[in-house]
Amino acid sequence: MSLIKKNEWFSNLLSDPFDEDKLQNPFKKSFPAVNISENENNYLIEVCTPGIKKEDLKLDISEGTLAISYKTEVSSEEKNKTYFKKEFSYNSFERKMTLPKNILEDQIKATFEDGILKITLPKDQSKKVDSTSIPID
Repeated sequence: MSLIKKNEWFSNLLSDPFDEDKLQNPFKKSFPAVNISENENNYLIEVCTPGIKKEDLKLDISEGTLAISYKTEVSSEEKNKTYFKKEFSYNSFERKMTLPKNILEDQIKATFEDGILKITLPKDQSKKVDSTSIPID
């Protein structure tokens, strides 16, 4: 099997004109996939970060918002490569999430293993998060 670069830009564009990959948009933002779950004591955020080093990730909390960010420089080796398709590379990203009010911010823990960033957010059991039903007109 050989790799042959096809020039199907026009036909692909017509098949799905809203697909940004086909437009080769350099300003396109991409974010890693995230799983968010909870149990009785914690919320757990899992961020899929393949190929990213722990040292290049940054976590910040400010005014009840968690920011997960990553930024790296493109190496000269990467600049000289010609890709036919590139789907799993991040040069940078920032993802912000508003946290519930019942989080113990000073006890948040983060671990990184096998390309998965896990953030454990302990719940403050003395603060209950109330929810209100909103009628739909």
